Amino acid sequence: MNGIEKITARIEADGLAAAEDIRHKAELETADIADSFKKEADRVTKSILDRGAVKAKEREEGLISLAQMETKKMILAAKQEVLEEAFALARKNLAELAPAKKLEIYKALAEKASVSGAEEIILNAADKAAFGEKLTEAVNAALKAAGKKGGLTLAKETAEIDGGVILKENSVEVNCSYDTLIRLNKKEIAGEAAKGLFA
Repeated sequence: MNGIEKITARIEADGLAAAEDIRHKAELETADIADSFKKEADRVTKSILDRGAVKAKEREEGLISLAQMETKKMILAAKQEVLEEAFALARKNLAELAPAKKLEIYKALAEKASVSGAEEIILNAADKAAFGEKLTEAVNAALKAAGKKGGLTLAKETAEIDGGVILKENSVEVNCSYDTLIRLNKKEIAGEAAKGLFA
């Protein structure tokens, strides 16, 4: 091998060695860069997953809270419906009482509601026909026994009420009908009824 061939071979060998060294360094740098990108990708992925988990947890808690509120509303609505049915049944039962029992209740209502002792007693048509005169006499007798004026009269007119009495003097009415008594005492009655129904 002559001198030029040796030099050319030497240059070629040095070039191959340098190329191998560059390739090896490039492989190491590529591995470092790939590892760095993988770590960054893992970090970003974990961050996204963590944020997603927090948002999912918040959403879950929000849905649970909303479901609990809706459940409470539904329970309250059901309780109110049951109470309304209980009031309707109570009105029906009061309206269907035996005439003697109604007379007793109406007498107590009229005695308590009478102010002047000279009012008219207004009843519904059925009660008026069944015991209107008897009620008027009983109330007057009780008022006189208590030292009050007993001059109540039975009105010619009747009222569109389920039951109870209305006392009227001139333009002043004292409404002791079942509907009015229940409506005026509904809050207190509802509280007691709820204790019994939902205890």
